[in-house]
Amino acid sequence: MTKNTVTIISVLLVFLLFGGTNAPFLMLDFVVPKAEMLYYVVFQQTVYAQTKITLQDGTRITITLRDKVSSETSSVGQIVNFEVSRDVMVNGKTVIKAGTPVYGEVTGVVKKGRVGQAGTVSMSISYTKSVDDQSVPLRATLSKTGEEKLGTAIGLSIVLCPLFLLKKGEEAEYNPGTQFEVFVNTPVQVEVQ
Repeated sequence: MTKNTVTIISVLLVFLLFGGTNAPFLMLDFVVPKAEMLYYVVFQQTVYAQTKITLQDGTRITITLRDKVSSETSSVGQIVNFEVSRDVMVNGKTVIKAGTPVYGEVTGVVKKGRVGQAGTVSMSISYTKSVDDQSVPLRATLSKTGEEKLGTAIGLSIVLCPLFLLKKGEEAEYNPGTQFEVFVNTPVQVEVQ
């Protein structure tokens, strides 16, 4: 480093530490605004800088169902709405906020049938959004089957009447407020403050 460079850095440091424009030399009135500007730029970059955090594949997220899904009323391809139940944190930073919408869809429906056959409904979870508005792909397959009535239908039809073979099983359904565990499907770089 040259002597002039050392002098300039020293002057800037003095004004960064003491501030003010009550300098005894006219030249310093020019340097102080530059030093304050330099301080502002450095401060903004160190304190308020955006940080990138990786949301890892397999990170567990708790979500809550917002819609009713039933083998009686739902159809394949129907969009199902969920929301993130609580903040998802990585290294002490929130990467997905609680209440963020999560989207899924109905992938299979079997309605209840005769001879006690129960209904079945299946869903897959697609994605949510991070705090910097990126799509975060999720994975989970959810499936539920209603109560089978096969034994009851056959038993009653043998003992009492063959019409009991017409007895149907129960429909499968998920009610709003039901919580599920899902997982991040691929790593995502999230910018946080």
